Amino acid sequence: MADLLTLAWACAWPPLFGAIWSYLFRSSPDPSRFYEAWICGALGGVLSYGVAWDLVPLVISVLQVVLAAFLWWLSRRRRDRAPKLAGYKGRALLAALVRKASEAVKPRPVLRPAPGRV
Repeated sequence: MADLLTLAWACAWPPLFGAIWSYLFRSSPDPSRFYEAWICGALGGVLSYGVAWDLVPLVISVLQVVLAAFLWWLSRRRRDRAPKLAGYKGRALLAALVRKASEAVKPRPVLRPAPGRV
């Protein structure tokens, strides 16, 4: 039977590892980095408890991997779905944005001296 400290370590270490890792390398504000680090910490627990064949912390670590993977999957950015979910207003906004961008690309007249007045 696993002792209390091992169970606490198996429960607390992966999210703590994710928080520390995402704090140390906060170059990108992507929340999925936290979940990726959480998954890595939990996989380390799965490997270490699997080698030691300590079943209760092993099950906790496997559940940590599943939970972190599920939360990562929920936090993914779904940019393609946003205009579809907004309906008519989203499509109109997207069309206006494309129209403005295409107008900005068109060449404009430039101030030039009149021919013969150089």
